[in-house]
Formats: sequence, C-alpha cells, structure tokens
Amino acid sequence: MSSQKARCPHRGCRVKLKYSEFEDHYKNCEYRIVTHRPCGRDVMYNKLESHHENCPNVIDKCPLCDELLLRRFLKFHAIIKHGVSAHSQKPAKEKKKKTEPDKAEPETADLNLLQQQILAERKVRMDTLKKI
Repeated sequence: MSSQKARCPHRGCRVKLKYSEFEDHYKNCEYRIVTHRPCGRDVMYNKLESHHENCPNVIDKCPLCDELLLRRFLKFHAIIKHGVSAHSQKPAKEKKKKTEPDKAEPETADLNLLQQQILAERKVRMDTLKKI
C-alpha cells in the first residue's frame, strides 16, 4: 500500500505522492484554500500575498499623515483631509472662479456623508484591530 500514489485533491495541484507523504503535503499544499482575514474571502495560498496587496479591506497608512485607514477609503481621505487629487496625491489646484458656475462643487452634505462613512470605517477598523 505504501508504494501506491495519490493525487493531491486541491484544484490546480498536480502532485502525486505516496500515502505516507499525503497528509503533510495536503496541509501545506500551495494550492490549498485559506481565508484572507481582513475581507473573509477564500483564496489559494499561492495567491494570498497578491490578494492581500490589492485587497480594499486591508488597513493601510495614509502616506501623507500616517493615519490608519481601510485601503478603499485612502483616496477619499486624501481628498477630504489633505485636499489632494485622487490621482496624483498632489494638492488639488484651485479652480479659477468664473462668473458662471461650470459645475457645482460637491455639496457640504455629500462631504459630511463621506466623513461619516470614514469615521464609521475607522471604528470598524479599530474594533478589528482589538480582535487581532
């Protein structure tokens, strides 16, 4: 029986091994499914690092003030707190005032809503950090 080989059942893995080696490989297979804790998604172990680098639910530092935020809110934080363009991370240029309004500026209520969302996410983030 020890000379027979079995194929690893993880999707994408093509390894065939002896039954005596199977358990160790199964637990450590690079194709095994693991849960990414920040977002709860199941990903293959060999893709976990790439997923983590791009996951919007990872807590990251603002490069301008070192405040911790969920990655998905960094651009909103930069716009609201630092007046930074979402694309350039440079302070947004002041628009020349025209006699006729070209486009309405975002309503104060919209900015307040964004700030409330950021504060709510910050609370969730802090609660998450306390659990870790």
